[in-house]
Amino acid sequence: MNTYPDFNVDFEVASYHCSADGLMRPEYWLLFCQEVAEKHAHEHGFGSAWVKSKGYLWVQTRSDFIFHRRPHWKEIVRLNTNTGAASSVQALRRVSMYSLDGELLAEAQLNWVLIDKHRRRPVGLKRAELELAPAQWSWESAITPSSWEDVPARCKDIITGSRDIDFNGHINNSAYLIWTLENAASPLHPKRILLNFRKESYADESLKMSYQQQGEWTRCVIGDRAELLIEQQSSAAAAL
Repeated sequence: MNTYPDFNVDFEVASYHCSADGLMRPEYWLLFCQEVAEKHAHEHGFGSAWVKSKGYLWVQTRSDFIFHRRPHWKEIVRLNTNTGAASSVQALRRVSMYSLDGELLAEAQLNWVLIDKHRRRPVGLKRAELELAPAQWSWESAITPSSWEDVPARCKDIITGSRDIDFNGHINNSAYLIWTLENAASPLHPKRILLNFRKESYADESLKMSYQQQGEWTRCVIGDRAELLIEQQSSAAAAL
């Protein structure tokens, strides 16, 4: 089994990463996680070049994002990551974002599977000759509402756009969060985001978004494609 050393990379928060308040938009934490995952995987030989040669795709199935403080424009942040096996067919990745003085800004745990590009079926890690050691870190699960069955929903229809298509040929994962934040009835300031991916989306599709609210949690179901659970920050924290 392969155990890899932690991987670190620094990014400067650019103006296009930020909203009007000068702080990094939540969706860019998702995109930073994707970028550092590729850099780490490429360094150890199982990144995009490897999957392309094998006819595979890396696909996220579930993501858990935690925000402690959103970095500001021009702030340099340090991303730290590592990966391991969650099961025989699923890899697990941890990503942490720090300020340069060591303040923990955000955390993420990402579940990934290898997909055969042509058969559209999962490929076992061992079959792909990728023997990852079991993931070694602990992770505190979110405490979410136990049921949404009797909670009234507000629905909205959207049309997917070609600008959200990534190099895998389908809608990038971050688009689901962007749609959720943009179409919410009132502004959402995420403290935690649970994002479950169910099915790929493509351009020019009509999808129904369904919103439900329980306490600090908002649930958004996007057709049969994705489900998001967003824990809202307190009013005081959101104003910082």
